[in-house]
Parts: sequence; structure tokens; C-alpha cells
Amino acid sequence: MKSTTTAIPLEKLLEQLPETYTVADRELVQRAYRVAEEAHREQKRHSGDTRKTKYYC
Repeated sequence: MKSTTTAIPLEKLLEQLPETYTVADRELVQRAYRVAEEAHREQKRHSGDTRKTKYYC
């Protein structure tokens, strides 16, 4: 049986970062997230699902 989860929203990801991350570190993570989101926006899996959907067995 497969379960489906979606990608972690940016806000939740930022909440999970270590407290030791600086403002610059957090901005870099935000920028990387947005670049990856844009780069994969139109991509589809072979099944037709968007790249934001992951399957776990």
C-alpha cells in the first residue's frame, strides 16, 4: 500500500531549521526552495503526478 505526502511548505521547513542558523542562512534556504520550486513546476512524474507528490511504501 502506498501513502501520499506532499512537499513541506516553506514556512514549516523554516520552522524546522536549527536555531543556530543565521538570517543569511535562512534567506539562502528560502532562495533555494523557491529556485527548486520554479525549476520543477512543470515537471511531472511518469505516473502524471506533480513532482511535489512523493509516495512511500
